[in-house]
Amino acid sequence: MTMANTEKTVFWILVFLLIIGVAAKFYKLEKNVPEAISFSRKAKIETAKIPKAAKNKSKAPSILNLNNATAAELEKLPHIGKATAEKIVAYRAAQGPFKEKSDLLRVDGISIARYKQIESHLTAP
Repeated sequence: MTMANTEKTVFWILVFLLIIGVAAKFYKLEKNVPEAISFSRKAKIETAKIPKAAKNKSKAPSILNLNNATAAELEKLPHIGKATAEKIVAYRAAQGPFKEKSDLLRVDGISIARYKQIESHLTAP
């Protein structure tokens, strides 16, 4: 099977365009690599500068009063998501203030295991 002159010309033009496209793609990738590397190094350096106490402070909330805490504050507790925090606030609104921390076990979604995980972060009168 032989190709006519016009077919050969079209073939070589397509090959040439393919090579140009691949070269342009690699050029763009190479051009962006140093920025990505320098950004990741900068992020590592900035992360390394933050003391561990400050990291833990932002994650672990201070002791919350169950009767005053908002849903947003309750969400900061370990293993408490938005839905559970809203259930706690709704329970408090419907049933009145918590008399002791263990009353939290009456809220739907709070198991004994979850209660033990957050008990040290809570207070109630």
